[in-house]
Amino acid sequence: MGNEERYHSIWRENFESYLKNKNLFLIQKIFNYKFEKKYNFVITKYKLNDLGQLKDGNRMRPRIVFWTFLMNIFPLRPKSITSIKLSAIIDACVSIELIHKSSLILDDMIDKDITRKGSPCIHMTLGSEKTSLIALNLITHSMQLLNVSLEKLKIDSNVKEKIYATSIGTINTMSYNAIKDLDTSQASLFNLSKVTEIVQGQVSSLFIYSFLLGYYIGNGKNSLIEEAFIDIGNTLGFLMQLFNDLEPYRNTRMNIVHKSEVHYDFLENQKSIIVGFLGEFLTTKEIKSFSELNHKASKDEFFILKMEKYNVWKFIDEQILLLKQKLKKQNKTLSELGVNEIWYNHFNNLINLMVETAEQRLI
Repeated sequence: MGNEERYHSIWRENFESYLKNKNLFLIQKIFNYKFEKKYNFVITKYKLNDLGQLKDGNRMRPRIVFWTFLMNIFPLRPKSITSIKLSAIIDACVSIELIHKSSLILDDMIDKDITRKGSPCIHMTLGSEKTSLIALNLITHSMQLLNVSLEKLKIDSNVKEKIYATSIGTINTMSYNAIKDLDTSQASLFNLSKVTEIVQGQVSSLFIYSFLLGYYIGNGKNSLIEEAFIDIGNTLGFLMQLFNDLEPYRNTRMNIVHKSEVHYDFLENQKSIIVGFLGEFLTTKEIKSFSELNHKASKDEFFILKMEKYNVWKFIDEQILLLKQKLKKQNKTLSELGVNEIWYNHFNNLINLMVETAEQRLI
């Protein structure tokens, strides 16, 4: 139980530690309470509240929506956030989380995973047919909530159209790249540019949408800030997926707690940034020889030998450092664009916390 509890609570513990002695503790506590109340209401409505795969979560994306929403109303004063505004932004945050959850339950079903964070995957409990319909229901409810949010705020029609286009475009991009992932050939597993394209479509796109949704709802209109959020979302998404792909190798025991067994995506012909990095070193002949292997054990042996031969693990650590530096520089762009300094410091701390917590899973 100790390992499982540690996995479930690592984000909560880190976030509560981060909030200590922060002057925004109250607004964060209000957000946490309101968000969980609304989110639990939604999943209870569809009798899904007993499913750990939906109930648990880090709430990274909703927090991003909330913080980018706050950008244009800093410094916070009494009545800066009316009850109507707070209710509307909570609806938008729940909307994002429902899209994220729908993608997770479909991903786990496709990967034939047994558990997520120690709880049975929905398809293991309810079957694949019902799981597919639940995912569809979550997505449609997400769009309904988004509409409710925008109606409450009486947002300008042009901004509203922009938000809807971004929302629909994100869902389309995520699903399209999930299909591309399923169609991945053995040879293209080692093509880092193709792997990166799929990761950006499946993972980074929802981070980008989270940044932009809060910003648009908060009446943000600076195209340079939009571009900065897109850059940050792309890097953050790739980094989060890289940490996720590293878990079976760097923290095998926790990966077993998470999914009941060690899961190497490349053995199922699915994207892995780790394998993409290895592909940067392999010769055409070596890639061809891998494609000709028929047994998972042989492929696993090939992978281990080549990772050691080319010292790819060291290369990956160097790439993580470069990505973190890149993210730091991209975050600094916001400060250079003249955003409120207090908001920027809290936002920067929040992004750093997300990265540190994801990396801590590998220890």
